[in-house]
Amino acid sequence: MQKLLVVLVLFVVFAGCVGNSPAAEIILTDAPEPGYGAIAGRLVDDELRPLALFPITLVEIAESRISDDDGSFFFDRVPEGNYTLVATNPEYADVIHSIQIDAGQTVDVKLTASKLPEYRPYNVTIPLRGQYDCAAEYFIITGHCGILWEYTTCAAQSCQPDPVFTQNYQFPLDIQPRWETVVAELTWTAAVSNGLAGMRLYVENTNVTEQAGHSVKVARAQGDDQPLYIRIDRGVIRPEAETYNNTAQQAFIPDEGGRQQIRVFPMGQGYDVTSQACLPSFGCFLGVGAGAGVQFDLLITIFYNENAPESFSAAPQ
Repeated sequence: MQKLLVVLVLFVVFAGCVGNSPAAEIILTDAPEPGYGAIAGRLVDDELRPLALFPITLVEIAESRISDDDGSFFFDRVPEGNYTLVATNPEYADVIHSIQIDAGQTVDVKLTASKLPEYRPYNVTIPLRGQYDCAAEYFIITGHCGILWEYTTCAAQSCQPDPVFTQNYQFPLDIQPRWETVVAELTWTAAVSNGLAGMRLYVENTNVTEQAGHSVKVARAQGDDQPLYIRIDRGVIRPEAETYNNTAQQAFIPDEGGRQQIRVFPMGQGYDVTSQACLPSFGCFLGVGAGAGVQFDLLITIFYNENAPESFSAAPQ
């Protein structure tokens, strides 16, 4: 579009003399090129937030622009006539807008794009409840009080379940694609005679075995502070994550989600001391302790298409 520079020179002469008034005033103004107009547009979502990096096409002349960080886009030297603007993005419904261009004019237009249902942010909270009739930890193994019986029978290649106590501490978890954050929160109660120092909360990756249910830990929390809290954001590997067998790769929840599991265990006394004793092929020792009538509640919250707020918690305050 041409810029027309208008220079106005005004001489004011009184009684044949030139006064002290300015000799010139310069004014810049837009002068559209004859036969052409322009489009100044902005693209926003349903909440009026700007949408960047959207292709916007002027269909009839097959010209495209990419929206800026503030959602703006601009077409210049558009021949006068009727046109169709189309904004596209795989996560949004197509935006189609008719527009008329008159010569010498710039048309302002605002486009609004709506996310497709499957890409709209939402979250789900899954309540789970578990219990141990009797919970125990013995230096190298943790779980229910009959764990030694199961450990011994399995070592003899004939695994048998605990014949005395009941327990419910292992929970499968299916995470759908487009997840962004998983938050796990654990609260518990125990009998007065409880000899435990707290609880352990594990989030574990797939490859769940049929026997004993061991899996690679993506994240864990332990102690006596309630709730025990774990937050996992997509693409962020937790520092305490275990490595996959025979690799240096730390465990993570894949972008596409999939089957995970949550497991809850007791935490014995003296762990802060025993955990300092470690063996290369085994790891560090656990604590020692037992407790009766341990009941616990889990809240698993999964955020899809958006991250959880920084301080999110679903646990009652």
